[in-house]
Amino acid sequence: MADRCVACHTDVAAQWLDPATLHGTLRQNNPDLACRDCHPDHRGPDSPLVDLSKASFPHTTFGFLLTAHQFKSDGSPFSCNDCHAKVYTGFDQNACTSCHYQIDATFVAGHVLDFGIDCIACHNGVDNYGHNFNHNKVTFKLTGGHTQVACAKCHVNTRTLADLKSTPQDCKSCHAGKDVHQGRLGSDCGSCHTTAGWTPATYDHNQSVFKLTGLHSDVACADCHINHVLQGTPTDCNSCHAPKDVHQGRLGTDCGSCNTTDGWTPATYDHNLSAFKLSGQHTTTACADCHVNQVLQGTPTDCFACHAQKDAHKGALGNACGTCYNAAAWKPASYNHDLATFKLTGQHSTATCLSCHANNVYKGTPADCNSCHAAKDVHNGNLGKNCGSCHSTNAWKPSSYNHNLATFALTGQHINTGCTNCHANNAFWGTPSDCNSCHSGKDTHHGQLGPNCGQCHSTSAWLPATFNHNVSSFKLTGKHANVDCTGCHSNNVFKGTPTSCNACHAAQDPHNGQFGSNCGSCHTTSGWLPATFDHNLSSFKLTGAHTSVNCAQCHPGGNYSSASSTCSACHAQPSGHFGTNCAQCHTTSNWNASYSHTGFALTGAHSSLTCTQCHTGSGYTGLSTDCASCHAQPSGHYGTNCSSCHTTSNWNASYSHTGFALTGAHSSLACTQCHTGSGYTGLSTDCASCHA
Repeated sequence: MADRCVACHTDVAAQWLDPATLHGTLRQNNPDLACRDCHPDHRGPDSPLVDLSKASFPHTTFGFLLTAHQFKSDGSPFSCNDCHAKVYTGFDQNACTSCHYQIDATFVAGHVLDFGIDCIACHNGVDNYGHNFNHNKVTFKLTGGHTQVACAKCHVNTRTLADLKSTPQDCKSCHAGKDVHQGRLGSDCGSCHTTAGWTPATYDHNQSVFKLTGLHSDVACADCHINHVLQGTPTDCNSCHAPKDVHQGRLGTDCGSCNTTDGWTPATYDHNLSAFKLSGQHTTTACADCHVNQVLQGTPTDCFACHAQKDAHKGALGNACGTCYNAAAWKPASYNHDLATFKLTGQHSTATCLSCHANNVYKGTPADCNSCHAAKDVHNGNLGKNCGSCHSTNAWKPSSYNHNLATFALTGQHINTGCTNCHANNAFWGTPSDCNSCHSGKDTHHGQLGPNCGQCHSTSAWLPATFNHNVSSFKLTGKHANVDCTGCHSNNVFKGTPTSCNACHAAQDPHNGQFGSNCGSCHTTSGWLPATFDHNLSSFKLTGAHTSVNCAQCHPGGNYSSASSTCSACHAQPSGHFGTNCAQCHTTSNWNASYSHTGFALTGAHSSLTCTQCHTGSGYTGLSTDCASCHAQPSGHYGTNCSSCHTTSNWNASYSHTGFALTGAHSSLACTQCHTGSGYTGLSTDCASCHA
């Protein structure tokens, strides 16, 4: 019987397969339950269509446990109809309040005003959020005065569990209206107050940026926080003590650099904390000797500012006395020439100062060799002015020249070549460094390989010579590596040799040029065979069964350049098929066809028909899409458009009676009560036609 039910109630059949649905859950918990067990019939016109008394209903699955709803207030057990008065699938929220008013009307009335009538938005049948709720198990613990506050005082306008959980937990959200500090101390009331009461309140000043020490700890709050303004109070010394500054601002605003909070005196100043450290004679000098008129700020720290009048050098050595003197005394004085740009080494270290610094002029003395030694230059300037490139400060001789420091380093046979062989007439400047300048007369290649001899030869000797073909644009690989040079470079002509495959192998092309001149697309330099061709690089990619087909099956007679790529060129077309594009229905994997029926969408019973049930001997093209082409029209029906009353799912008809609207008793009549043997067309619409 159940099978007959679900033949029409297909939605119920679908639910049976899903335990998360109503009928799926019932079937899982009651495997022997039949449709008629819950939907009995023949019980009279007023009997309900659903009776779950025989079923074990898993109420927990639908989000509401019946743990606390086993018995009513009078001790009688609950029935489904007590909460689901009309239908099992619906629930009236008023059912909760109606029942609970009988238990405690005063509490329920206030609870509804505070939290609304949607009880199941917070309650789940086991009263997780009822009288036994322990607030100390959540993030916000109730202590002190909070324990006596009604729930609705904090959970304002709460209607769901999400509303309960999102209640603000900071002090300001509830107490901002009573903040006597008017927000000046921020929003964290707990930094001074407790939940036991607003007073007494405490404040630990050491938790602030400004710690109270010394005499500050005895100062009344109002002395610093004028008019009870606590935030923004300045923490620098000058803001409070400027009127009492005996230095009148000359030492800045940081009193703490000399004074402490214990008292103004004794005061100390550590000169080593300043930019100018005191050492030597400076440590015993009176402050007023440097700080004239007790002006402490802006005192110059350079030597010259104090000692200019005693400068025996009259400024010739600059104003940095410390380069020769120290703070201990003027004498003895010393000058470390190594601190200068020009270091003294060799013979220079024994030369007198006046030898270089004429007339005691120390500044601007030239440091180049030529300025002093030009008159003694035996090279007459041919080698430039940098004597140090060959000579040292120890003596003029012995001298040496390291050719490796020059642009042209000497290697191989060049090391043993006499200087004059390259530097004719002792001309050292401008000597060319390219091979051709010296060796062009001995070039056996007559310039064919260019002027860079070093490509093949080394400075050790002309022979043996080597050429790295990989440095050229044509790399030698495979068989090419063993070919004699003359095999490609005829008559020793190296320049302009063609690099295309066809230039050498055209006479050996068994394809007669059908594949073009690029042999490398199929062959390698290792050998002509085995050869490979990547068909995916061509316009016709090989997929499915095509990948295993022999080349000759598609390219008969070795014809590779003009083979057709259409399906019909290889595969004969069955009669009545759709053109030459087999790929519309078939793939290269197999002939099994798959066609997207876009022109005439297949729905309902049409989707399960085989192709040949509609496409008979006439083929697949030109088939009519109107209903009457396949389905014979009963006598008296409305034209050929069956879909005006029927669907593709079944023949059961549904007609919108627009021409003659059905109202009242007419709406419950069967079609055949009016449409008798005369069919459905041409029926009179006047009352007398049916009613005598």
